[in-house]
Amino acid sequence: MSWLAIALVLLSAAIHATWNLLAHSQKFNGAMFLRISLIIGLFGFIPVVMGELRGDKFPLSVWGWALLTGFLQCFYYLGLTMGYRLGNFSVVYPIGRALPILFLALIDVSRGRVLSSLGWLGITLVIIGCMIAPLKSLKTVKLSDYWNKATVWILIIMFSTVAYTTVDKLAAELIPTGAGAAARYSVLQSIFTIPFLWVALKLRGEPIEEQKGLADWKWSILFALFVFGSYWFHISRKK
Repeated sequence: MSWLAIALVLLSAAIHATWNLLAHSQKFNGAMFLRISLIIGLFGFIPVVMGELRGDKFPLSVWGWALLTGFLQCFYYLGLTMGYRLGNFSVVYPIGRALPILFLALIDVSRGRVLSSLGWLGITLVIIGCMIAPLKSLKTVKLSDYWNKATVWILIIMFSTVAYTTVDKLAAELIPTGAGAAARYSVLQSIFTIPFLWVALKLRGEPIEEQKGLADWKWSILFALFVFGSYWFHISRKK
């Protein structure tokens, strides 16, 4: 892996962890994730259209992958909403985001991309950390430490992360090289997330309130920048 790829991974991880921590501290609900997708789609729609009109078109299959990612991300956002509501951030986030590494590694292996010994060591250490994180004490291990109200939502976060990351990897192999194409694909993800997430929130009876003032808009725009940035780097590093 090149130093640029490593830098993008670290930057993406830092931004991603930051917005998740802020989301938990501000107790944002699913409506905030819907507004984030709306803002990204609103500001990114014209650049996406211009890119297509200039002749730098995405293959039709990429649009299909982006649509599938939008569907999967609605479950990811819903999982975050409920997981943070019912569980402890210091448990929900590390497990929901770290355990998928194992599944993604297995997917890579199945595609003939063998990991190095150092890579497997890192994955093993992550798994051990995830096993320890839910424990309240190393002296006592209880079933409730692992199976509680937040567990189902952690599993939803985990599997939706594995699914949309796999789809993104497939799409990244088809889109043109460059940060611009990665940004356009990230915008498409958000646009396609909107209808799926709206339906999911409605079915769960989650409130989808209007923005109440300038402060709400500031938070929404800040989060949109963080979310877009983290996924943009996430797609860019796959090229």
